Amino acid sequence: MSNDTSSVTALISSRICHDLATPIQALTTALDVLESDNSPEMRESAIALLRESTNNATAKVEYMRAAFGSVTAGVGIALIEDLKRVAIKFFSSQKAKLNWESTEQEAPRSIARVLLNLILVAADSLPRGGEILVRSQKNAEIIEFSIRATGTRIMLKPQMRQALQGIKPEEGYDARTIGPYLTFLTATEHKIQLAAREDEASLTFLARMRQNS
Repeated sequence: MSNDTSSVTALISSRICHDLATPIQALTTALDVLESDNSPEMRESAIALLRESTNNATAKVEYMRAAFGSVTAGVGIALIEDLKRVAIKFFSSQKAKLNWESTEQEAPRSIARVLLNLILVAADSLPRGGEILVRSQKNAEIIEFSIRATGTRIMLKPQMRQALQGIKPEEGYDARTIGPYLTFLTATEHKIQLAAREDEASLTFLARMRQNS
């Protein structure tokens, strides 16, 4: 598959659909129970499942909209507090836990998009859960975000590493690697420096941008 705009858009759509499939299936299951079982216990369980699945679906839609949509598109400023709120809500139903210690109030949309996508890569690198810590530092010209992931059997998959470097994986891009590739494209376009450090216990991503560039 070529790396044209339509291909990237199609794969991002696939990623969103993939992430929404589980809560939507749970909603369908809960509705089936409500229609077929009138016992108070089952109805209570179904209503609880409806509430949980609706919250999960809403959190995922909000995060994907921020990571891939207009909130972080093009030039301009993104409000970090809004992104933090969306991210914390999203991770309330994920295996990994998110700690966001950045005190920045705003950042260029481009590095905000890179930040949210690197957080997703960090989460995908924690198959058994763990912790993701977001920090930032800023001076008159430079803003930098760090995303540090720790957990059992943490691993940055080779396909993800390649996509972050703009190298097409042998099997081509898919719903999981399109986010890292979008990160590479955004970083390249807006002169954002990316770096990664790995060891057996942790994985750290750095995104640095000169704000007047």
